[in-house]
Amino acid sequence: MLSSNSNDSPDDVASQANSTDQVHRGYDFETGFLSRAREWTDLLPWLRLVRTMRVAASPPLVLLVALTFAIWLAGHSNWFDPSFGPEVGDQSAMLQSSSFQAAPQSLPIASSIDRAELPIRMMIPTRVFDSIAEGFGWQTIAAIFWALFVWMPVTLLLVRQGALLTAGRPMMGIVDGLKHAVRRFPYAFVIAFVPLVCVLFIAIGIALLGWLGRIHDWIAMVAALPIALVGILCGLLAFGANVAVPLGWASLVNEKDADPLDSLSRGYEYLYRRPLHLVVACFVATVILMLIALVAGGIAMAASTITTSALELAGASTHSVTGVQFLLACFPTVVTLTLFWALVGGVYLMMRREAGGQEIEDIWVAPLPTPLPLPKLPN
Repeated sequence: MLSSNSNDSPDDVASQANSTDQVHRGYDFETGFLSRAREWTDLLPWLRLVRTMRVAASPPLVLLVALTFAIWLAGHSNWFDPSFGPEVGDQSAMLQSSSFQAAPQSLPIASSIDRAELPIRMMIPTRVFDSIAEGFGWQTIAAIFWALFVWMPVTLLLVRQGALLTAGRPMMGIVDGLKHAVRRFPYAFVIAFVPLVCVLFIAIGIALLGWLGRIHDWIAMVAALPIALVGILCGLLAFGANVAVPLGWASLVNEKDADPLDSLSRGYEYLYRRPLHLVVACFVATVILMLIALVAGGIAMAASTITTSALELAGASTHSVTGVQFLLACFPTVVTLTLFWALVGGVYLMMRREAGGQEIEDIWVAPLPTPLPLPKLPN
């Protein structure tokens, strides 16, 4: 209630009442969610991921990813897996290669995603166990180091750009973004290899129990249960690394403090504490990725048809035709890789909001450098 002095005029009393009515008393959360919504993103938070498509339309970023992909492919196909890409001198193999079909007859959505999967998969060190049973363990470890060394700066840059776009902020400059990625580069290696080291230590314990089981059959029967339980723990770490490591990189590059263990633990937390929310976010990201792969595949197919017709009309050599077709066949893969890592940054912000309640727009931005003072003019 308003109390007024007997000496106050009616105008003073009215002004006091109006000023009291204008005081903000907070939000009324009993009015319902729809009445508090101001934008579509308040109702459908996953719509923010659509903003990351700007990364796929950025020529400097796409060219940077294309250069990185070429460097990685040259080393991987020559040193570790010659079957993945044709040799540079064998132009005729480009047309018959199962990995890179130079003249696609249909929109290469699945092939673009499949070809982009290998460099992504090679950046998860726990995948080395898939090759140990086949006798390619050391070769796979070397391929993983090569992929991490080549791809890591660009990956951190793309994850940062995707998170900034999801938060509604402008992208960083490529030079500043690469400098920021290089500063976090060593911590990203820690995030990648911590799950592998933990699994290896646990696997050594499993091997010791298996060695004890060779002494007598009853020891092997007793050791079966603890081996199975410890194996489940290894499975949690190894399987979770496929999600926790990329999300850990996103946390590393988008948070103020570069703590690799905290970033990795966030990735495991988002996977095992919020699996349903993660599935929804990944489903939306997959739809966006397939849509852009469809567009990029259509562009590559049209460009391949036009350039092939023009070169054949001009009587160009077969090497020229197959070389151009090979480059155009790589275009959807490059665009898919560019958008994939940007979507990882957006998914991280969505999962951070679901698990910790931190708003998506609340993202760390490096402070601008203090400008140098102007020189004093002589008197």
